[in-house]
Formats: sequence, structure tokens, C-alpha cells
Amino acid sequence: MKKINLLCILLVGMFGVKTSTAQMPAAKTIVWDVKISADVKASKGDVWRVLIDNEKLQQYSNGYVKSVTTIDQELVESRDVVFTNGNTRTETFAQTDYVNKFMVIRINKISLPKGIKSAEIAIFTKDLDDDGSNILWVAKIAGRKSAKQKLMNQLEDEFNAYAKGFTKIKS
Repeated sequence: MKKINLLCILLVGMFGVKTSTAQMPAAKTIVWDVKISADVKASKGDVWRVLIDNEKLQQYSNGYVKSVTTIDQELVESRDVVFTNGNTRTETFAQTDYVNKFMVIRINKISLPKGIKSAEIAIFTKDLDDDGSNILWVAKIAGRKSAKQKLMNQLEDEFNAYAKGFTKIKS
């Protein structure tokens, strides 16, 4: 009986060791639907201060945004963006990292065009070697192909307006 118990313990130990050395699968790379980047002659901190300040964000939108208004700050911050063409968008911050200076914004369902299931925008900042910084605007959109293409074009226009406006930031 002792030999059987010892054999069972030995077999369980061998299989336990074998399964514990298994590796996690590799992380999937996100393929962005829209991707716009800009190098600016301002510090990452100066760029970040514009990104989180509604008035400054509107100011540096190169005339694309009419106003940005915070509507909820209790648990998750939400805001309304009014564009100069009359369109509006309600969005919610899904993630805001003040240390690494990036954010993820979810476009609320009520603002999504017909045929779009979901849309998220991410904004990343990084320092450059020459006292400037880089801003990367990206978007991931799920929905029907024709509706998706239309929203991709709108976001590309918006990101390009920001990219042009952010070059005016002074450190």
C-alpha cells in the first residue's frame, strides 16, 4: 500500500512540474484602424497638460473643435465634444494614466453612427531625444465596413487637426 501511495505522489509531482512550466501565449498586437502621429517642440508634460485641459484641447484643435465640456466626474469622467461642423460626441475615459501620460477614450453608444458597434481612441505621448515629444492618436472601430470607413475618415480628419494644432504648443 505504501508503494502505491508513493507511486501516486511521484506521478502527481511529475505531472504538476510539467504543467507548471507551460508558457503564456504571446500577446496579440492591436491593428489600429486610424493612426496619426506628430512630433512637436514641446515637452511630454506640456502636451499632456493640453490633452487633459478642455479649454486648451479646444484651443489646439486647429479650429476643428468648438467646445469640450466635462459632464461627469464622479466615478468615470465623461465629456461632450462639439465640433465646428455642428456634430457632437459624448465620450468616456476608459483609462487615464497620469504617470505614463496616455489615455483611452470610449465613444459612447449614443454618439456612434449607425452601423458602428464600438469605437475607442487612444492617445500616447513619448519624449524625443531633442527636447520635443511625439503624440500618437489611434482608433479601433468595430462595425459595418461602410460605416466604419466613414468614421475612420472623420477621426483621421480630427487627429490631423490636432496634430497640426499641437505643433503650436510652446514649452
